[in-house]
Amino acid sequence: MVSRREVRNLGALVGAVCAEQGDWYARKMYLQGDRYSAANAPRLYNPICIGANPCQNTPTNRRAVDPALLVPGFVATAANTIDGAYIGRLVPNTGKLLNGVFQAGSGIEKGLYKNRGIQFAPRLGIAYDVTGKGNLIARAGGGVFYDRPQGNVVFDLLTNPPTTLTPTFNFGRLQDIGTGPVLLAPPALVAYDHEGKNPTIYAFNIGVQYRLPLESVVDISYVGTVGTHLLQRRNINAPNYGAAYLAQNQDPTLNASTIPGATALQTDFLRPYKGFGTISYIEPAASSNYHSLQASLNRRFSRGLLFGVNYTWSKAMGTQGTDLPGVNGFGAPRNDSNQRRVNYAPQDFDRPHNFNVNWVYELPKATNSHGLGYLLNNWQLSGVYRYQSGQPYNIGFSIPNIGNANLTGAADIENARIVLLGSPGTGSSSDPYRQFDVTMFTVPKPGSLGIESGRNFLRRAPINNWDLSLTKRIKIKERASFELRLDAFNALNHTQFDAVNTTLNVTSLTNPTPTNLPFNAAGVLVNANGFGTISSVRPPSNLQLSGHFIF
Repeated sequence: MVSRREVRNLGALVGAVCAEQGDWYARKMYLQGDRYSAANAPRLYNPICIGANPCQNTPTNRRAVDPALLVPGFVATAANTIDGAYIGRLVPNTGKLLNGVFQAGSGIEKGLYKNRGIQFAPRLGIAYDVTGKGNLIARAGGGVFYDRPQGNVVFDLLTNPPTTLTPTFNFGRLQDIGTGPVLLAPPALVAYDHEGKNPTIYAFNIGVQYRLPLESVVDISYVGTVGTHLLQRRNINAPNYGAAYLAQNQDPTLNASTIPGATALQTDFLRPYKGFGTISYIEPAASSNYHSLQASLNRRFSRGLLFGVNYTWSKAMGTQGTDLPGVNGFGAPRNDSNQRRVNYAPQDFDRPHNFNVNWVYELPKATNSHGLGYLLNNWQLSGVYRYQSGQPYNIGFSIPNIGNANLTGAADIENARIVLLGSPGTGSSSDPYRQFDVTMFTVPKPGSLGIESGRNFLRRAPINNWDLSLTKRIKIKERASFELRLDAFNALNHTQFDAVNTTLNVTSLTNPTPTNLPFNAAGVLVNANGFGTISSVRPPSNLQLSGHFIF
């Protein structure tokens, strides 16, 4: 529905869109967490030693056993155990493989989540001629916009068991399939939030346009958006932080270790939903916002010159940088209350400053001579200048032989983060070997909750680039001409720094001395590719010569 009304110098456009959420129908399987029963979970093969703990002849003496056999007086032998490669696999014919999982339309809606029906999306636009002469116009507008259900979400649900099962066959040959044990690992699942909230964007703007002399117009506007119920993907079956440190979660068959979490049971033993692996829970829970001041000055093509300049000062913030990110990468959605604290930050595409100039200039006619005109007339010079803030980035680290479970006590979830000791700078500089202060970082300690630092707190070098073009047009006939064009990209051959080495390497968990710094203690460059150095640059100057026959 759209209604337009004009009263003297005021114009208004009012509208509304009615969007229906709709349902997806297919043979999809869906997990309902509140209908999962721990009592119905399949058993997992436990580790056990033939002989005393820890196993003295691993892997020969380290075996897998059905935990139902572990009663007082049980003695492990090769006959009542199976190969240790099957530790953590599902014991056949135990529990319910589809514990809490239902087929679409059977115990749950056909669409797998609540259908919120028709959604009202109002729109409003206003334009006002302030002076009544058409030289000063004020505009404002806003609206509500909904996303449609994503096909990718539905397709992921089709991989849930029993539609798809992936057994693993160890130590065998193709002709032996069917004769040896083929045991299932706890299957991964994809689940969708049952509330079915629609990803929603609220967009709004207000601005003025003013007509200047010389065929020019200046435009200044505020433009903003707010996103709510945006999709994110969270692993709701990840172990709790610190789970690998607990005494009850240690594997008695392994030799003792001084490294925290090194002797923990496999991850599948530590999950809250036993019998399942990773459960990627897709939920409309992320949020974002964008605010900007946008200004432009444009001159229409007149007297051989077209000119435009625009500048945007903006800020794009949010809890997730992409739609449906991974469940255990940097910035992955968290299961605790720290999600906004550590992940609300500048978006990956945030560019606070964006300045552009473009022009086309037809050089004046140099001669009326028909012969000389082929050489001296019909020249055109054009170009684009661009300055743009650099891309935000994060800092990582590497500790030899140390994984996520050793630092956080949990695997299959976001790792610990780099520790900030002070301000490292902006993240870029004119020195290719000192993009930030490397002394302001160190690695985290065991017991981390992954909250040592935020997301996207540094920026790459900005783009500062000139592209120029020179064109010569030669008229052959009334309706035919030949155009010769020379383009120069990065015409000034200005070095443009790009990616940075963002990984801090250290000696060990107990000795966090950096091993990949670019400079030694005396200040001598010893590693040109070290931590904090430039690892790539944008393209150098490129020339392109082309010819066009126009008819």
